[in-house]
Amino acid sequence: MRWLRALRSDDPGKEASAELELALERPDHHTRALVAAADAPETPEHVRAATAMEAWPARRWLALDAARLDAWTWYADAIAPRGGWSVAFGRAHVPTLLVVLASTHRDGFLRERAAAMLGERADPLASAGVAVRAEDHVPQVREVARRALEARRDARDATVIVPILLAAKEREAAAGAFDAYVDGLSEEVLRSLAVSADRETRRFAVERAPFTPPELVEIASSDRDVRVRLAAARKALAQDEAVANDLLGARPATVRARAVSVAADELVRPRLDDLLLDRSAHLRRAAQSRAARLGVDTAAVYRSRLPRRTAVAGLGETGSEGDVDRVVALLDADQPAPVRRAAVRALGRLASRDLLLSLLPPLLEGDQPSVAREAGRQLGRFGFTLAGEPLARTLDSPHVWTRQAALGIALRRRGWDTPVAALALFDDEDESLREHARVALGDWLTRKAPSAGAPSPEQAERLRASLARLALAPDLERLVRFHAGL
Repeated sequence: MRWLRALRSDDPGKEASAELELALERPDHHTRALVAAADAPETPEHVRAATAMEAWPARRWLALDAARLDAWTWYADAIAPRGGWSVAFGRAHVPTLLVVLASTHRDGFLRERAAAMLGERADPLASAGVAVRAEDHVPQVREVARRALEARRDARDATVIVPILLAAKEREAAAGAFDAYVDGLSEEVLRSLAVSADRETRRFAVERAPFTPPELVEIASSDRDVRVRLAAARKALAQDEAVANDLLGARPATVRARAVSVAADELVRPRLDDLLLDRSAHLRRAAQSRAARLGVDTAAVYRSRLPRRTAVAGLGETGSEGDVDRVVALLDADQPAPVRRAAVRALGRLASRDLLLSLLPPLLEGDQPSVAREAGRQLGRFGFTLAGEPLARTLDSPHVWTRQAALGIALRRRGWDTPVAALALFDDEDESLREHARVALGDWLTRKAPSAGAPSPEQAERLRASLARLALAPDLERLVRFHAGL
């Protein structure tokens, strides 16, 4: 990280810049850097801090408020500007950033004075500071801030204030602040909140603002948050069921699934085959539920579309034991990897345990990563384990995905399977797998080793071989040997 490298340098300027960067991310840990920047309005650091704080998420403002400036005296003098807060407030032009920081001080009189000063200033930083103080635990401070909020109800201020009030809404001291503020917002301002960077604010705006059905369809089709999309879709459908036609063509699968569940039969039926064969499992299941109400045999639809990948997946979701032979045929090596992977997943739902034990283990060593990983997941579901020659072969495989599958299977088992596999892969050539194995071993030793019992003779032998090959830290090796009784 850039700030960490800078903190290790001998350049004081870089150190200060690095600490400010960290303070802008974690203000409750590096508040001193913010005060230093705020106390020097002529510097680039002041502009940088003010600009960054204007874009802060609501939770970061609450974290700054929780810091309480004079609570950080354990490592240095009290955090304060040059000459102290009284001197700073006596200057001709006190920077808004400095007043905002003062408004988080533990001294209630200073917070009240700062809140009053912020109420007289018209900029995003002042609006954020007033919003934080509107939830102050001291009634006098709280009232000053809430009076200031009454004059800040345009879109520019609401964009800053609403996320902060919403984030602190459940606090006892915040009672009534959010409702009192938003009740005074105009319809146009409420609508503007639907493009807020804060997702909770967008959710609120969709529920509260007077959007038309076409506008709600646009939000449902474009918003990046699934809950906002679904809230917009539900509201649009409640206002006008005819918009289901537009929602069925929306890109997000969650929105289309919502439309499928409530749209008229004449809208759903022509699209049903395409919906049943969608890539999204969420949308397929919604379509399957609707197909049942329409009297459509979904399994028959899927059988007619084999070997299409989504048809294989759908048959696994709706088929029966009688479809097993059809799906087994799709494990053929001539089939594309996506089809074979879907077939493995479908068999995990349709086939018996004995059949899976005979079909899936050889796939772990195949040359298609997605198929091997899916086979490992399905085998791990019912306690399958590797031992003896198969275990040695998979752990020594040239394919990293085969070794990953072997470790994944071991992690799902109780007993000594995990440390046996983790030690075998402790020095693996693949960095990601190597780290996974090391973390898995540490976690197992911490949480499961005391109740694991003794390893089997075969497991004990594999543990000895791994310990002899590896140069483990002495403490780690002693711990493994202690629990294994070696």
